[in-house]
Amino acid sequence: MRGEIDPSILLLTEDGAKHAYETLEAIASRMLLLVEPKCRTDRVEIVKPDKLVREVMQGNTWQAAAPKDLGLRKRIITFGKFVAAKLLEGHAPPHLDAPGFVFFHFDGDHLWKHRHLADDEKIAALTTFLAHRVVPAIDHALHEQRRAGKDVDLDAGRRAALLRLRRLTPFYSIEAWLFQNTAEARRLCAATCGKHLDQIEGWEANRGVLDEIDKPKELLPCIETKDHIALAGNAFPAREVAAAGKSYAAAVENLRRCSDLRAALARTCT
Repeated sequence: MRGEIDPSILLLTEDGAKHAYETLEAIASRMLLLVEPKCRTDRVEIVKPDKLVREVMQGNTWQAAAPKDLGLRKRIITFGKFVAAKLLEGHAPPHLDAPGFVFFHFDGDHLWKHRHLADDEKIAALTTFLAHRVVPAIDHALHEQRRAGKDVDLDAGRRAALLRLRRLTPFYSIEAWLFQNTAEARRLCAATCGKHLDQIEGWEANRGVLDEIDKPKELLPCIETKDHIALAGNAFPAREVAAAGKSYAAAVENLRRCSDLRAALARTCT
């Protein structure tokens, strides 16, 4: 059960695979240990969203700026309010000073060297979504707190809440991170076809290569989505992957830049 000061992280992913959230949870837990090596991940609540939220995330439905379908529009607005509520956690009992966080995953869909293209596409769409769907919900909630007699700085509150949403973007796709677990990938390949062992050895010798491969999933057809949890969790070489200095390292650094996250993780050490 979540303690009164333990952090809570809502995981959001565009991936619609059966075990997508369990895979992302394993990835995120490893990253947290790079942000705060002494943190107790057992004291970090990881939240899997409900079906409505998952449906809006899958296929990047949340990107629709002005959908003609009124039902879809309503779901996206509800989704924005849900994200805003999570980002505002920690401003009232029972979790005072334990802010909520949102980890927002979508693939870059480009090579790391062409990551500026993702800035112009999905990352720009996220900025628009936050401005049109999340910020109004945050502002409404903060105004309600002010009307209830609380001393609320609207600008500071909005800014702090938005900083608690952190983006996780692998390039080209999440397989560029998962296949970094070369020991597990070798085991899985050897147990099925054994045709890709030399290729996996090459990735282990030069971990930066995986971020520069178009659709890496297609290079290991012997590995299925059901294997992703094992790749993400079985002795994943997080420090080595971060040392490669590409999309995984960028995601970890993005988490480190959130002072509220660092403080919340540090509190779990005591």
